Amino acid sequence: MIEDGKVPARYFYHSFPRRMRNSDGEVAAACEILAIIRDYGLLLTPQVVSWDYEHVDGAPARAGGVLQQRACFTELEPRELPGHAEKFGRFALEFTVPALKSLGAVPVFYVPRALEKAAGAEGAAATLVMQLIDATILLTRIQSVMAAIKEGNLNAGPFSCTFGFKETGNQTFDLDVGEITRVLDAFTHAITPPDILLPGLEGILKFFAPADDVKHGEALGYYREREWRIAGNPAIRGVEMMRRPSPELIKRLLSLDSDFFGRRCRPDSDRTQAEESYVLPGLDDVHLLRMVNRIIAPEAAIPDLHKILAGFEGGPAIVALETLPENCKGQL
Repeated sequence: MIEDGKVPARYFYHSFPRRMRNSDGEVAAACEILAIIRDYGLLLTPQVVSWDYEHVDGAPARAGGVLQQRACFTELEPRELPGHAEKFGRFALEFTVPALKSLGAVPVFYVPRALEKAAGAEGAAATLVMQLIDATILLTRIQSVMAAIKEGNLNAGPFSCTFGFKETGNQTFDLDVGEITRVLDAFTHAITPPDILLPGLEGILKFFAPADDVKHGEALGYYREREWRIAGNPAIRGVEMMRRPSPELIKRLLSLDSDFFGRRCRPDSDRTQAEESYVLPGLDDVHLLRMVNRIIAPEAAIPDLHKILAGFEGGPAIVALETLPENCKGQL
């Protein structure tokens, strides 16, 4: 809504706690999440997003899973936040657009998928994602061969490698070190090396999300969320932005929500959700909380939040959710 010719201010909101919203443990969980942000930084939690497509030759559809460690933000006017809070949690960190962009946030690429069996080209966009996954796998194979030859100090002789998928089975290829080295030298000449290209492709894939909530049969269900993400572990001038959670933080995460953080992140891995997470402390020497514009919370919980931030200098103001206009309540 534009009033008096002025475009309304818009911000990005990171809302919590989604899993415990509207429960007896909501306030306690939100307080612990804020305390964790104070002590360590913002958590990027992992999720495996699956994509699949059918082959034109009738072969079984192949699924590709992408591990996405991400923190999510929704672009809203403040008046829209009460409605958003009903689904995502009544506590939120508010960021200005410049602040969030400085942390490397990127808009999500929403990819439509068929809610039922595709009758036309509904699967075209998901196929593009799968082809990006294939390009990532191709680079992974090239990089693994180059690394094995280099680490083994191999100059000549036979070289065997095995590739494949569970749907297609594996196949072993007998190669010659000299020949494969010349081929790879030719194909990678004067371009970005595979070991640098690979993290770039993996990073791009962390920003793809389905547009449709297939699970609940809601067309464009996710698209309407206007999501941006901080994802992966980008580096600034060679310095990684993220940290892995310490044993102490993992213990606190398990105490906060053992069902979520204690489960295996992927079926083929023993690592838990907590272990596969990343932590964003802030930017350079600036603490993450000092980059927050405001903290929004239920009025009754504000005294508890003030206690958590007592002694934290330069922290954001805390305002009551109830003071925000509610004319968009229940809508996005």
